[in-house]
Amino acid sequence: MKKYRVKENEDLGSIARKYALPSWKYLYELNKEAIGDNPDLLKPGTELKIPLWDSTTGDEKLKEKEIDRAHSRFVAIFIKICLDRAFLLYYISDSN
Repeated sequence: MKKYRVKENEDLGSIARKYALPSWKYLYELNKEAIGDNPDLLKPGTELKIPLWDSTTGDEKLKEKEIDRAHSRFVAIFIKICLDRAFLLYYISDSN
């Protein structure tokens, strides 16, 4: 998480765009305690938490090893399913 101090004449939308966040609403929910009940009353000097985003997923960045492990698991399962289906189709067509 990165910290950001609000400057004069900034709003959540401009800050969200500056950090390539998908929405000012997420930024608001993440910083609701610091901002208060009205996101339009953003005060200069307010310290905001800025998430680090992975542009391919839209989620906060995950550790590379966790992503690689999950991806490898997915690929292995996908290949196994494909091979099982290919074998089954071959077996069915060969028996007729």
